[in-house]
Amino acid sequence: MDLTVRTEGFAQDDQSWLGSAHGTNMARSITLDTSMFTAGTHYPDGYFPSGLALGRITASGLYGPYDDGAIDGRETLSGFLFTATRAPHDGTATWSVRCSSTAA
Repeated sequence: MDLTVRTEGFAQDDQSWLGSAHGTNMARSITLDTSMFTAGTHYPDGYFPSGLALGRITASGLYGPYDDGAIDGRETLSGFLFTATRAPHDGTATWSVRCSSTAA
């Protein structure tokens, strides 16, 4: 049994990037390929921010940061991260999150 004391903070998520609430009840679960993200760029404070543009990696079906210069599928915008999500700090290669999709 782990009785280690842990501190966890909570903050209001900034979803000002949303134009309206339309479609927010349709967010779906996806899995991020965290190896595609850079800590200082995509999650400098330890969290993937809500509104982060995502693209689907064709070969794996996982999601990475949208990049219009990529040639692995991420050059097509697939959706946006719906809520801020803590980035894994244990070397986890994939991470399940909620995404507001731009296409089916």
